[in-house]
Amino acid sequence: MNRKLLSAVGVAAAFIFVASTIAQAADIKFSGQIRPRMEVQDRDFNDATEANTLVDGRVRLNALADIDEKTSAFIQMQAIRTWGDPVLGNGSETANDQDTSVGVHQAFFVLKDFYDNPVDLKFGRQEFILDGHRLFGDTLWTPGEQTHDGLRLTHSGGNYRLDYFYSRNIENNSSDNNISDNDTDTDLHVAYGQFKGVLGGTLSTTFAMINDDSLQGTTGREDNDVYTLGFRQAGKLGAINYRGEFYYQWGDSESNGDGWERNAYLFGFRAGRSFSGSMKPSLTLWVDYVSGTDSGDISSQNNSSFDTLFDTGHKFYGFMDHFLNVGTTSRTAGSTTGGANAQSDNVNGLGLIDLAVKGGLTLHPNWKLGAHFHVFRTAEDAFDSANRTYTTQNVGESHIGEELDITFTNNYSPSVNIVYGYSHFFADDLVQDLNLHFTRAQGSGPDNNPGDDADWAYVMVDVQF
Repeated sequence: MNRKLLSAVGVAAAFIFVASTIAQAADIKFSGQIRPRMEVQDRDFNDATEANTLVDGRVRLNALADIDEKTSAFIQMQAIRTWGDPVLGNGSETANDQDTSVGVHQAFFVLKDFYDNPVDLKFGRQEFILDGHRLFGDTLWTPGEQTHDGLRLTHSGGNYRLDYFYSRNIENNSSDNNISDNDTDTDLHVAYGQFKGVLGGTLSTTFAMINDDSLQGTTGREDNDVYTLGFRQAGKLGAINYRGEFYYQWGDSESNGDGWERNAYLFGFRAGRSFSGSMKPSLTLWVDYVSGTDSGDISSQNNSSFDTLFDTGHKFYGFMDHFLNVGTTSRTAGSTTGGANAQSDNVNGLGLIDLAVKGGLTLHPNWKLGAHFHVFRTAEDAFDSANRTYTTQNVGESHIGEELDITFTNNYSPSVNIVYGYSHFFADDLVQDLNLHFTRAQGSGPDNNPGDDADWAYVMVDVQF
């Protein structure tokens, strides 16, 4: 064996030894995930397009370090890719794999009892999840999921917990010397309290502010602040599991036009129970109401479309993800005609009513069946408006359609879950007028050949180690 080879082996052995020693000294734990998913997508309500089949997914590597009794750190690396994607340069036709998609999903440290106060500080890139993902979640389903660059202060005591969260949502550099760069940024502030032992469960309160004083071209300042205040009560009374919540939203909404104000709300209620028996059946009744903007609101310069903020819509409004951005388009700056941005979300700003029945069965200790049936309506009837990009054909209608979601979940092993899913959307005529489109070739706007129902099927393998 020559000297160069011996040197290489020695260096590698030394590196492994030193890395192992450091890991043991700092109590570093490594983990990871491989989650591929095959999908058959035909969700565009367009009878002129065919289903598309693809395989995508993510790979994650995690490192959690308990550095000392007051300090810990977490780093999560992530790669998102679609099989055969030529843009990433990782397809089978590429002799030289040039995939550079690996990035940082989370990277933060925690300082416990910050400056000897009963408060923990979490600083860095992090997922921010509150109250079952209602207003703040990580999206769950999207391969990359959602994170924020910010800090979180947490104080816990007895049966309560208090949190403050801040993140810099958008960092802009202004070209106007008369305006501070900070005035063109967008910030998020959240104050949260959780109190256990209330009505057989937990009461939580949330106040959130999106502070947006961005510029609209060269016309000057534009105020588009969003304030949200609400509560959530969830628990168990007897055999019934329940959840009730209400959120009110206000603030300037000048992205929709000068002088526009925001007044919107959301409420939801859920009640369900599990039954005895070998198959452990469960049944849940569910209603969500997300307010919308009608023609009277347009006339009075009022945005009544509730902004669902950073929620995980996949969990609430059907697995086919037709309603992920309800109300969120009104944050977009640059509207030149009143109300246009409020009307450009998935439901044309009309809001959403979701009535659902959800059931579950344990078919085998390692197999579970879930079935969800949603009835979707708009909160406001469809109407004609000059701000829409096309003419409404179904004026006065509110019924969107029904969605059926069926999932089989197999706990293949302690570290592997396999999920088989199928969804079908029974579309009503109003779908033709809404921004519910997934047409690959046509991009934005309504489908050229609407009128079709929508289908979607998938198999997902979640391997964690």
